[in-house]
Amino acid sequence: MKETIGTFKKIVLIDLIIGCILATFIYIFFRNHMISFLLGLLLVIFSFSMNVFGIKQFIKHNRKYKQINFLINLFLRVFLVCVVAIILVKQNKFYIFSYMLGYMCNYMSLTVYGIIV
Repeated sequence: MKETIGTFKKIVLIDLIIGCILATFIYIFFRNHMISFLLGLLLVIFSFSMNVFGIKQFIKHNRKYKQINFLINLFLRVFLVCVVAIILVKQNKFYIFSYMLGYMCNYMSLTVYGIIV
């Protein structure tokens, strides 16, 4: 399980590095989209951490209701992402692109981590 935490920390670090690079680009060219980008980035880090620790608990403990806890965790993460997306679209329909870019930083960092390792 210590390996899981180490991997998690490395991926979040790569997330933040990629996020800072993209945030600089967005700040220079699209300042009004900065908040939606940062929301996507912070939300993906939060969602990823909930997923990592939820799966860790799912594997580690032999509880009676662990499947239900896993499904609630999944539902809450998806619900939170969708609610934020809906709020952003109601503000400005183009905010969804920067929000998705921030959310995709995690997939970019997972790819970079896979290449590095």
